Amino acid sequence: MRNIDKKLMDRYFNATALQIEDDLREIYPEDKITTEDFDRILIEDILGHKCKAVDLISIPGIYEILSEHFNNEVIELWESEQRT
Repeated sequence: MRNIDKKLMDRYFNATALQIEDDLREIYPEDKITTEDFDRILIEDILGHKCKAVDLISIPGIYEILSEHFNNEVIELWESEQRT
C-alpha cells in the first residue's frame, strides 16, 4: 500500500466515492493527477485494501445499484433454487 494517511484509509470504509475523490484531490491537486492515476489509487490502494463484497455492499447506495444491475440473475438463480 502506498503511503496514504491511515486516518484517511479508515474513513474510506464508510465514505462515498465523491468523499474519497474530494480527499484524494486535496492530497493530489487536480492539475497534477490524471484520471488514470486517480482510478489506480482508488482501485489498488483504497478498494483493494478492503475489497470484500460485504464491505462494499454496506456503502450507502451500492446495494440499490447492484440489486438493480443483477436483478435478472438473482431472480433466475432463485427460481432455480425453488425447482430443486
